[in-house]
Amino acid sequence: MSVAELSAPDLEELYEIRLALEPVIARLATPHLRPEDLAAMREHLDLMRGPGDLSPEWFSAHAAFHHALNVRSGRERMCQLVDGLRQQTERYLRVYRHDLERADELGAEHELIYQEAKAGDAEAVAAEVHKHLVLVRDRVLAHLQAHRNREGG
Repeated sequence: MSVAELSAPDLEELYEIRLALEPVIARLATPHLRPEDLAAMREHLDLMRGPGDLSPEWFSAHAAFHHALNVRSGRERMCQLVDGLRQQTERYLRVYRHDLERADELGAEHELIYQEAKAGDAEAVAAEVHKHLVLVRDRVLAHLQAHRNREGG
């Protein structure tokens, strides 16, 4: 098995797909969230809001946060696709994690998603998920381009 090279076109394509799917899943899931789903989201969010770098624990909590949000969508295939796409974009976050915002800053973005989910506002959740994905994509693209420029590529 070969590992794909990190590239701006690859990252852009991954985020284009995520942007098409994830807000839809979040919108569909929000009206069906149960108290235990919200409690799980809160628990994972609290782990993500800790100070410091994006640790392996942060990445685990991040995946679990999104799973707790998306699982009630009733779209198992879409959720599996999104989980796979998140794993692929996570490669970029792991490489550039020291250049990106601290874990607590990224956790603050997820707090907005959580608050809208807790309020039961499906459209607002979808909008926050979309905004979050765009922000992360743009941050990582900027670091990827800067890294390429430093290397002369």
